[in-house]
Amino acid sequence: GRKRRVWAGLAGMFVAIHVTLVLENIFTWAPMADEPAHVAAGVVYALTGEFDLYNVNPPLARLMGAVPALLLMDVPPLSRRSDENTDVRLEWIIGRDFFVNNQHSLEFLQGARLCSLIASVWVAWMILGWATRIAGRVGGLCAVGLWCFSPTVISSAATFGTDMPAAATILAAVMAFERVLKTRAWHDTLAAGLLLGIAFLTKFTSLAL
Repeated sequence: GRKRRVWAGLAGMFVAIHVTLVLENIFTWAPMADEPAHVAAGVVYALTGEFDLYNVNPPLARLMGAVPALLLMDVPPLSRRSDENTDVRLEWIIGRDFFVNNQHSLEFLQGARLCSLIASVWVAWMILGWATRIAGRVGGLCAVGLWCFSPTVISSAATFGTDMPAAATILAAVMAFERVLKTRAWHDTLAAGLLLGIAFLTKFTSLAL
């Protein structure tokens, strides 16, 4: 009916404004301190199959962020050694060199940041559906509005790291397990286990699940 169309239109408008704000930041912000290390580590993972760099969290998010750089096929050689006498972790040095020595480094980073935006839109969609089931259409709009217009969410969605992919995968796993409790179906259990595994591969915080 008309009320449903208005509700869907408002929800879509919230998400569209969110995407617009995030895209502006993606293409105007300079690299944040840890972003070069994230991207370079993901490229090393994909090219070598070794995951010791930046291993404070699992590799999935950084591998996803490396996809734009790998698709462009103009990735410079990445040395895994450093002659610098420093206590700085190696991924920070490799990330710096990756960006200094590659003329397409900003394009690589912007492509990686789009992964965070996609994850943020996915979270918005899940929040809308879950909150609507619990609190009705008005509650769903309020919840997705809080997500879409939160300065913290907007800044996190415009930078590349593990936080936004973790938020998406953790929420998806929680929603899947909620469904298992209702249906007790084997296929829902399988889906919940798969999503939980993906969350585990994204950030160690998900171990709290």
